[in-house]
Amino acid sequence: MSNNIYGKNGINVSDQSFAVVWKDLSYRVKHRIIKEKTIIDGISGYFRSGQITAILGPSGCGKSSLLNCLAGIKKKGLKISVIGQEDRLDPRLTVREALNYASRLKNLENIDHKHNVEITIKRLDIESCADVRAKRCSGGQRKRVSIALELVSRPNILILDEPTSGLDTATTWQLINTLLDLTQQSQKGMPMSVVATIHQPSGKLFNLFHSVYIMSYDGQCIYQGTPQSMVNFMAQYGMKCPKFHNPSDYILEVASKEHGVGKALLLASIMKIEALDLLPHKYKVIPRFKYNTSSDIWTLTQRSFVLSYRDLWLLPMRTAAHIVIAVMMVTFWGSESGHLSGCADNFVAEGTDFVKTFEDVSVRLQENFSCIEYRNGWYSIYSFYMAKVIVDTFWQLTIPLIIIIPSFVYTGQYYETERWRLYYFIGICLLLALSSTSMGLIVSAYLMDYPSVASFIGIIMAFPLVLFSGFMIPVKDMGNGFRHLTYGNFMRFALEGNAIAIYGFNRCAGDRHNRTAIDWSALIPADRMTAILASDHINADALMNTMSLFSGQVSDEAQSVIMTKMDYHDNDMYRAIVMLVVILIVYKVGTK
Repeated sequence: MSNNIYGKNGINVSDQSFAVVWKDLSYRVKHRIIKEKTIIDGISGYFRSGQITAILGPSGCGKSSLLNCLAGIKKKGLKISVIGQEDRLDPRLTVREALNYASRLKNLENIDHKHNVEITIKRLDIESCADVRAKRCSGGQRKRVSIALELVSRPNILILDEPTSGLDTATTWQLINTLLDLTQQSQKGMPMSVVATIHQPSGKLFNLFHSVYIMSYDGQCIYQGTPQSMVNFMAQYGMKCPKFHNPSDYILEVASKEHGVGKALLLASIMKIEALDLLPHKYKVIPRFKYNTSSDIWTLTQRSFVLSYRDLWLLPMRTAAHIVIAVMMVTFWGSESGHLSGCADNFVAEGTDFVKTFEDVSVRLQENFSCIEYRNGWYSIYSFYMAKVIVDTFWQLTIPLIIIIPSFVYTGQYYETERWRLYYFIGICLLLALSSTSMGLIVSAYLMDYPSVASFIGIIMAFPLVLFSGFMIPVKDMGNGFRHLTYGNFMRFALEGNAIAIYGFNRCAGDRHNRTAIDWSALIPADRMTAILASDHINADALMNTMSLFSGQVSDEAQSVIMTKMDYHDNDMYRAIVMLVVILIVYKVGTK
């Protein structure tokens, strides 16, 4: 890179080091009340490899926004890792397991991952908690583990937002010294650069940094340089730090306009004048990562399986809930409910015996640690999505069977001589489970920044799905507009397919109970019956059908009243299956 990036300030860069420079950087956001709000106002600055740079400023001055802007820099050959203010560690993995997965995901080249993990554990001094789950680590250990997860890929730039937040003085001192050591440990001949925001450091801690970058209340830079030269710099412009006063506290007081607005504006103007010497360079920003997709999918799948069976709520509680529901359904409906076929020899006026499985999804793509991993280039969205689909599909094809099979078999459904009914019922219920889960993933993906809204919408979406499924009002009785909407409703086709699988395909002929037929000729004399049928006040056809219905003497073409009432036909089952597959594919594509 250029050997004189910052003009007269003399920031010399050798062939084995680098510097990141920004000039006239502004950041504005849209606001509800005012049209636009300026967070960062035309600032310039730099940070170098082999150094730790601290960014200081009052709350709300734009420190984190500056880090987000710097985190967007992706230059070919440079690896940038970002660690947020909160530790996003998965509590279900041990520290060693988390580091092993991170090494496999972040390193494209074939390396000894076990050796890489051991070196990283020693560098961060976390041997004491290496085999402990993250949720049982102390605050300082969790911060070190967060740094270790990024160090396994040997990044060139490490950006940290408030790394000392919530830590005591001793732990803070130890952490900053660890970061200083990292900047001096060369990786492939290129030292690391560390950039961190710090909130009111002590005087002793303040002097540890190689460089400090001070931001004022209005998002402007008022100083950049070494901590040792800051007091003299301010004194040149009439801002003398009081004796026995912490210089970092004094500069923050000036940045917060406690000593007047004029002093902060003066320093900001001076820094903008000095930034005029900032030299342009030819290197372009390339926002692109390289991934080993197949390896990432395999690693993420393994990790997801481990996380799923270690999650108390995701697997054991779901399994227990399915078992309880199955027992309740069998107990409530009883072993004879499946015999109520709606056929002529066992007539019921109305109703259906449909068992539905609706998987309520609580898993969100916006899991905080996953978002940070993606932003730091661990894997692509495609790899994460495919691994999630593989693991979720496995559980979605196994856990629902705990409800589906017992609820069908132990409620006395008709399948002994036609077992295909059971198989179709299982298949349709599994398609229903997959479709409902995919719908939950779509809601979570598009509302990942609003988890409470996603949960609310996920709940209320169930109501129109059931309402327009045909369960309460047959589809044929709906208005034209509502009837067309049902073609995108997987609940409708699941109900339709399962109802036909249970009651369709000439079930009445095969499931006929042995009962003594009513001999109407013995009850009603022939001449009397002739007179009844000849009467103008009697519908002869309706009367004959009713008599036939209660006599149990039905033709082979007779079908269940349920099929008639819902206006279902045998071939509609195949259409329902095809539509469920189509809707599932659409949902899966929608979550990409």
